[in-house]
Amino acid sequence: MKLSFVFIELCFTELVSMVTVQQPPIVPAIRGQDVVLPCFLRLYPEDQLTEPPVLYWKFNPQSQIRVWVPSETYQGRVSRLNGSSDSQDYSIRLRDVRWSDGGLYLCMLTVTTKTRDSFRRSGPGDSWLGCEVNVSRDADFTLSVLHRGALLQPVAGDRDAAGGAQPFVTLSQTVSLQGPGRYECRLLLQGQLVTASSFHVNRTAAACGGACVEVESDTEAVAGEPFKLGCISCKTRGEVKAEASVSWAFMAKGDTQFSELFFYETSPGLILDERFEDRLNWSGSKNTRDLQDGSIYILNVTFNDTGTYRCFFNRVLIHTNHKVSSNPNRTIVLTVVPRLTREMASILSEVMMYVSIVGLQLWLVVEMIYCYRKISAAGEEALRENAAEYLAIASESKENCAGEAAAE
Repeated sequence: MKLSFVFIELCFTELVSMVTVQQPPIVPAIRGQDVVLPCFLRLYPEDQLTEPPVLYWKFNPQSQIRVWVPSETYQGRVSRLNGSSDSQDYSIRLRDVRWSDGGLYLCMLTVTTKTRDSFRRSGPGDSWLGCEVNVSRDADFTLSVLHRGALLQPVAGDRDAAGGAQPFVTLSQTVSLQGPGRYECRLLLQGQLVTASSFHVNRTAAACGGACVEVESDTEAVAGEPFKLGCISCKTRGEVKAEASVSWAFMAKGDTQFSELFFYETSPGLILDERFEDRLNWSGSKNTRDLQDGSIYILNVTFNDTGTYRCFFNRVLIHTNHKVSSNPNRTIVLTVVPRLTREMASILSEVMMYVSIVGLQLWLVVEMIYCYRKISAAGEEALRENAAEYLAIASESKENCAGEAAAE
């Protein structure tokens, strides 16, 4: 039996409201031929779309390479299987597969429903465990995977013949890792255990961080200079684990609809608006999936950046026995000016600061002069008193001497 990890070739999104995006975890491809990368939208009767979903395909979450809408790397090699606006099939066909095409492909859909505003979900980045074994062709063998003694539902499985001339077939099962603990691959023959292999997962880790404080973003930027669009959404309970992604949308001044601007789940993020190509950087939380700071940085502000920006957090709070979704958002109205203008309150505050400084210094000078004069006057009075006392003593001494001489 061979126990091994299987790298994810496709990601799938979680359940959001009553909308799901479904993808198989692994898709095999042959170099030089075409391959279909499946992606399906599933809607429940309780929910309805108000706008056609916006589709994005991305290669490798750590890169900025777009598969759909095709970037230069995939230009002329990618097409939609079904381009109908009411279709729930968002699969794409990749032509002339190359060695460099191997890796992780992520399907993302921006969906707007009657019960919620526009939102997006992407793959949660789960790990997968694969079990594979070669067994006799004619025997009744079955393969299963257990976690802590509980049978797991496979996300992918197959029984492939190794070739007509070979006396064996290959059994395989792929499951999503459900958390830390002991995983076991079991090979059964007619319900009886033949052999088993175990695998232990330990995801315990300790981390510390500072407190989260929500601060409003600045709303006035200077043309030609960098500017930070602030978007902070703190959890009400810091000890609750969470995973989140951040989406930004932009509506320029004079426009009537928002367009997708930026998406971040893992570094470095994805720029979705060509007007901001090479001008946006992520400036929020780093090295964590528990995003609370969703700020972005505009490297070189132009007057065309004037407009309304919206920041969406797609957060999943992970409790012991259940998960809770929340979608806080922030709206920022940005104005671009030739040079920075100061508010009247700021100017008055600065004037009062200088007035206070000058007034305090004058008061100290007056106090010093007053104290000096008072001390000086007290010193002169003391000198006069000392002189009078000296004269009185001298006069008394003369009288005493005169009296003694008369007595003799």
